[in-house]
Amino acid sequence: MKLFHYYIIGCLLLFSSSCSKDTQPPPVPVTNIMIYNGSTAFINKGSQVFIDTAWLSSRGYNDMSGNGNGVLNISSYNWVDPGPHRIGFSDTSGKTEIAEMYATLKQNNWYTFYLADSLGFYTVLMSEENMRDRPATKARIRFVHLSPDSGPVDFLINQTPVPALVNMRYKTITPFTDIDPMDNPAFRIKRTGGLPEAPALVRKAFSIYPGRSYTFIFRGYNTAQEDNPNTTFNLSAIINF
Repeated sequence: MKLFHYYIIGCLLLFSSSCSKDTQPPPVPVTNIMIYNGSTAFINKGSQVFIDTAWLSSRGYNDMSGNGNGVLNISSYNWVDPGPHRIGFSDTSGKTEIAEMYATLKQNNWYTFYLADSLGFYTVLMSEENMRDRPATKARIRFVHLSPDSGPVDFLINQTPVPALVNMRYKTITPFTDIDPMDNPAFRIKRTGGLPEAPALVRKAFSIYPGRSYTFIFRGYNTAQEDNPNTTFNLSAIINF
């Protein structure tokens, strides 16, 4: 990649600027990508991730190599050159491709690529994050549906559905929607059309703060795969910024 060359040039220009205050190093053209593995096939394993033909990193199930505990994670973006790229996922050996996506990435933007799996049929999904226009007094949330057999679901805060996050199906990635900051609300996922008293498929609780953006990812199966309870429904949240 070209970033190292840009870094060296930037350092030289920065050094020369000590002789002339009018000289400023040009901004380095980059874009930002995060990788999320939502496939239960990689529990306790690591899918290998490639940008074009260069190895980027390894991603296990529910892993973006950020900081977190599996329920609330901090985003971890990588810098790459803007332009057309291939994002590929391989098996744990790094030798057998299981899914890929081609995308043209814009300069100074943020993207997340998700590995999704429906009983061995893999696909890659992409979201684009606008992190420049975050509201100062509101929080923002969005929803990513990576559960192949749950059917359509609604997202509720406490017991109230969020109007923009209802009737969402597998592979849905919603835009961000603004909400009020809250202290420790309960986030619930329920099947669309179910009775109001029906239990939630999954429930998490943590505080939401102004100026931050959160991505909720619903994943896993209705029935445990290979008798592994970790493959059933689960919900994680990423603090993008």
